[in-house]
Amino acid sequence: MADSLTARDDARLLDLAAEVLGSDDPDTLWRRAGQEIMTALPGTAVLCKDDEWTAASGRVFAWPVQRLPTADQLACIRTGYPFAGEGRTIPDDRPLPASGVAGDGPWRDSETYEVTRALFGTRDVIGLRLDDGSPGPVRGLLVHCTGRGGTPRERAYLTRMQPLLRGMDRHACLLRRCATAPAVRAGADEYRLTARETTVLVLLAEALPATAIGRRLRISVRTVHKHVENIYRKLHTRDRLETVLRAQAAGLLPAPGAPR
Repeated sequence: MADSLTARDDARLLDLAAEVLGSDDPDTLWRRAGQEIMTALPGTAVLCKDDEWTAASGRVFAWPVQRLPTADQLACIRTGYPFAGEGRTIPDDRPLPASGVAGDGPWRDSETYEVTRALFGTRDVIGLRLDDGSPGPVRGLLVHCTGRGGTPRERAYLTRMQPLLRGMDRHACLLRRCATAPAVRAGADEYRLTARETTVLVLLAEALPATAIGRRLRISVRTVHKHVENIYRKLHTRDRLETVLRAQAAGLLPAPGAPR
């Protein structure tokens, strides 16, 4: 069936996951995710929301950018469906179209519909909420579709992709947390820690077990243990407590209260 997912779809998602594991630039992650969605689902446009949105502020990443939205159009996108009201009604376990949030009539009568229709040819917007509902801005992707509610293939693909995107979001948060402390990166370079080893070290300091670190980073427990062994070897330590104390003394961990 044309709308069914294929082995090629799964292979592309695995390729994307492999790229994510080796990336240390959060903005590159979302650009790559947007490109993947547009390749798999031709005719779409993708917007990324990773901070607080108001009518006048908030970064809007968009792919492709054929022409830049005006300030008024950006304000409409930020305050409109499906993340209206900061998206608190959007579930975090499945994609949801704007027409499903607002109702088909209110959605088609909304200014957001008119603006996105003119910019992207949009007939509906599928929202994928990626944060876990904890305090802070709602983060997610907005996938603009040319049909109401998206096609069966679009819905199936985005449902399959959402767990990977949520893992990317957590990875991006960790990367930003480390990036806010230049001394952390300098210390990591001194000890020849890779970006992934630095991320694992941060999670070790948060007292997460190997299984939880693996789930957070979407890697196997065996891979987690391999990263931990490398960290011990590079820091000349023998256990978790000694490693965290050494890392704190060397400035390898973000200061308490650093942005997550």
